[in-house]
Amino acid sequence: MAEVLGIADRSAETAVNVAEWLIAQSREAVWSGTSAAISMSDRLAGVSYGGSGPLMNDAARMIGVFKHTGEDTAQNLQALFATTLSLGSGLQRMQQAWLGVVNRALSIASRAPEAFRSSSSMNELAEAQRACA
Repeated sequence: MAEVLGIADRSAETAVNVAEWLIAQSREAVWSGTSAAISMSDRLAGVSYGGSGPLMNDAARMIGVFKHTGEDTAQNLQALFATTLSLGSGLQRMQQAWLGVVNRALSIASRAPEAFRSSSSMNELAEAQRACA
């Protein structure tokens, strides 16, 4: 049981670490985009309106790339957390099944000594042994 809890703990810790890393990457991408936009605005200030068409197209394309990156990151985080929740749920079901098996085994084992003591023949002893198996 301690192993299952350890696995669940490590899985949750890994999910948090990956989420933190993805958030840092998203923050870095947004910062890069912001820096590039600021740099472009400085360049635009020195360029006349007629010559700024290609620069504006590049800026629009760049903003689209950063928007797409942000959306992808959000989808990846959502998938990561959904997977983590499914894993946790599966581990809980496994733990519940294991506890059921242990409970059944202990119940059978607790009845065994009485069944063996009350046996008055070899046939009854064999039946008690078979019931414990």
